[in-house]
Amino acid sequence: MDPAAPWPYPWGMQHGSAYILGLALFLVGCPGSGGLGGDAPDPTTPEDITLATLDGLTIAGTFQAAPGADRGPALLLLHQFERDRSDFDVIWDDLLGAGYSLLAIDFRSHGLSDEATVPINTLLSDRDQLRFDVMAGLDDLTGRPREIDPARVGAVGLSVGGNMAIVANHNTHGNEQAPWGCAAIATVSARKDRAEDLAGDNTLTLRDGLYIAGADETVQAEEAGALVDDTGGGREAMLVPGTSAHGVDLLNDEQDVRDRIVQWFGEVDL
Repeated sequence: MDPAAPWPYPWGMQHGSAYILGLALFLVGCPGSGGLGGDAPDPTTPEDITLATLDGLTIAGTFQAAPGADRGPALLLLHQFERDRSDFDVIWDDLLGAGYSLLAIDFRSHGLSDEATVPINTLLSDRDQLRFDVMAGLDDLTGRPREIDPARVGAVGLSVGGNMAIVANHNTHGNEQAPWGCAAIATVSARKDRAEDLAGDNTLTLRDGLYIAGADETVQAEEAGALVDDTGGGREAMLVPGTSAHGVDLLNDEQDVRDRIVQWFGEVDL
């Protein structure tokens, strides 16, 4: 991937009603298509790895192949700001059991990854920071031909991790798949305006996106609806009633959120 390549992002959606408890216009593929057939495949174990970014940092991550994986689908897991890859412990086994190989990374200045060359708060808006971490993660997944089909790589992101998943899915050239190879995404508490800032593009073009927020998370709930308008293929805004929980708290608190994420990637046939 070219680190000088333009970053894409749009925004601009009018959502009709602030309470979209299920703006769902998704294409239903084959449920369970993420699951891999066969009799009792051998279990796999998680592996701690390090990744080199194009701007010279070392990023820590955990990779685990799906049991019996044979060029199957994979997901890159992107955590919340000032947290780390353990954000996904609560959903790891569910995604793995559904047939997805997984890679969770620590963003720079987080967890066991190298410190960024800028103050940590700058990562929320600097277009030349987290992008390299996400690119390194996607490159690692698409570079595992024995385990992963490079056309079947998606991302799950929480808060700023969700914003970065949107950036990775955004396509500036009108093709069906984003240049970074991120084919489908699920986000929790993402914001369209922040994703546009990180992408440097206020005309987002997305594909196969699930956008989750608490219904009482006022800004993120509204932005979930806006993101649906920028998305082709499968698209859905899921608002969880009666909660303002944000990001990882919403993931931890709501079994329905975890179940929907697992189901989503099967429905869009990742």
